[in-house]
Amino acid sequence: GRQGFPMYLMGAGHLDEAKHGPELTVDISVRAHPSTWDDLNNNFSHDPPAETRKAWGLGAAVTRKAAGGKPEEEGRAIVLADSDALADEMLQSARGNAYFVLDGLKWLLGDEAIAGTTNSEVDAPIERSHKSESVVFYSTIFLAPAGVVLGGYLASRRKRAQPGKAKEGAR
Repeated sequence: GRQGFPMYLMGAGHLDEAKHGPELTVDISVRAHPSTWDDLNNNFSHDPPAETRKAWGLGAAVTRKAAGGKPEEEGRAIVLADSDALADEMLQSARGNAYFVLDGLKWLLGDEAIAGTTNSEVDAPIERSHKSESVVFYSTIFLAPAGVVLGGYLASRRKRAQPGKAKEGAR
């Protein structure tokens, strides 16, 4: 959640993305922890292979694009897999749930700029050339140790020079 506040969803189900046309965009915005499983027999223990562990989708933002492509005519909806998550008790005691409602309302009204940070699960690939890889490799192998040795040499020279100055000042 935003600023590290978790959401509490007691007795939640999960969302499965159904097949839809190109006019709909479904973004799973709330996911369960990856160690969560679907407890089919309600015994509160993981019983493989029938019960699987994965980051289940719990909340989604759905956008329906207008036929004319006008942004003001698009439809928006928020879908949540738990009806109790927005109850008064949960909103008062769980900050993550309150932030979800606040950010969700801002998104529904079209104020994404003030809705809070967005998270992306896709890592940006780092692309380096062979030359830049060689520079990084050789600088860590040769330049960094040479800098440490040079710094130590200069520090030891400075210490040796200081006692001589103290004797001259005493005369």
